[in-house]
Amino acid sequence: MGSDFKRREFNQLALATLVTAALPAAASASTAFKQSIAEAAAKDKALSAFYRANGYNAVWTGKGNRDRQRRQAFVKAASNAGTHGLPTGRYNLDLIKTNIRQVRSERDLGRLEVEFTRQFLTYARDVQ
Repeated sequence: MGSDFKRREFNQLALATLVTAALPAAASASTAFKQSIAEAAAKDKALSAFYRANGYNAVWTGKGNRDRQRRQAFVKAASNAGTHGLPTGRYNLDLIKTNIRQVRSERDLGRLEVEFTRQFLTYARDVQ
């Protein structure tokens, strides 16, 4: 039990650190970033409407302290989902980790932003 807890805590910290280190500066101001969000969210009506309403600004991938705290809180919650009887296999944190490592441009970051939101919405629906 203690070993699993320590491993989970380490994974949460590692993912949060990786996300912060991989994020290009000023992503929310980039036209390429915003266009990428629009394209990645286009097939989901609600997701598309959300990002359109917030001006295609970052919710997860920003460089600010609030963005970092939001990422950390979600990663921690999703990592501990099994302890609350939620289906852990539905929150693909490994996909997010892989996508973080592959961020090379503002467009990549926009796609990562939308993937974070998709994963969060899956978790939020399960919590209901």
